[in-house]
Amino acid sequence: MEKEYKNIEELIKENLSTEEYEDTQELINELKNVRSRGYFTKKEFLKMAMWKSPRPKKWYLSNSEDKIIEISKKVFSTNYEKRKIELLTQPPTKLNGVKVPVASAILMLTDPQNYGVIDIRVWQVLYLYGSEAVRQL
Repeated sequence: MEKEYKNIEELIKENLSTEEYEDTQELINELKNVRSRGYFTKKEFLKMAMWKSPRPKKWYLSNSEDKIIEISKKVFSTNYEKRKIELLTQPPTKLNGVKVPVASAILMLTDPQNYGVIDIRVWQVLYLYGSEAVRQL
């Protein structure tokens, strides 16, 4: 991967879109009450996780409804972004099959004004353009 812009600010200015794909917007609309309710159900979790990555489906399915509700309540009750990701991805609370990309998708789909999806392509671009936070990982 090679740099096409002088800096990350220029890349964002030239490429950032605030419009969602139609299917993504439909899912966001379907999930609009999840945060105010304070948790998501297994059915909602499966929709979000499968939207991001269908490969670990058997792992997603292995999570019980009770576990999903319990963890999602904790996620929505904390104001700390790092903790939200940890609750979804790190033992002892982790949801099976969930890593940072799916966790970030869950946050984005339930709070699109404040979160975006972080996946390998995002990490690569941040690293390429010199993000110190990414370089230290």
